Amino acid sequence: MEKIKGTGDLVVYSGRSEKLVGPIIEQFASVSGIDVKVKYGKTAAMAATILEEGENSPADLFFAQDPGGLSVVGDLLTPISGEF
Repeated sequence: MEKIKGTGDLVVYSGRSEKLVGPIIEQFASVSGIDVKVKYGKTAAMAATILEEGENSPADLFFAQDPGGLSVVGDLLTPISGEF
């Protein structure tokens, strides 16, 4: 896999378990060179945190366990394409 040049940090709020997504995030960090900071919790708690933080949320990426969490914060999110 070719190295991706990254700058800065990537902040991830994950409603998925560390056991499930941790290895994927570690692999991404290793390949990209980007420092990834992850906050784990229940999807509802992560959505509530994003709502509370509003436009000042440091989260760059939100992994939700279920679509309900996404619908709650939908106005604060920007969808990404599969070809980013």
